[in-house]
Amino acid sequence: MCEATKLFETMKADSAGEVKEITDPSEDALIAPEFIAMGYLPGTSSSLGEVTQALGNVRPSGIAADRLHDSLAKEIVRGRPKVTALTGSSAFTSPAGDSADRAERVGELVESLKMPKPDLPAVAAKEPKLSAAYRTAPK
Repeated sequence: MCEATKLFETMKADSAGEVKEITDPSEDALIAPEFIAMGYLPGTSSSLGEVTQALGNVRPSGIAADRLHDSLAKEIVRGRPKVTALTGSSAFTSPAGDSADRAERVGELVESLKMPKPDLPAVAAKEPKLSAAYRTAPK
């Protein structure tokens, strides 16, 4: 569960940074926003896939972390088809044409995905079985 939540949080942070680079490029940007977006779109779709895979690798534990897992999985299932529709190769006709607009919409979708409450640190604090694993898991 630690890996899945870390991937989720990293995906959200990376997405926010890249969308800012696309929608508000610096004056001295060396790469056009459309081309940054062309890399962002499939990368974000892949990141969602990695989170989905990490969640799929989590075995039920019989403790409160299962509720967090199930809620996060539902959140990903809610957003993934919309992101896939905007990032898939059939979603556009010109590689760069509307990539910045689609990247902005994908960024909004990723931003709308929320970590369920209570989050993993809160669940781990209340579950002795999980607390030890959480403290020793790589951050």
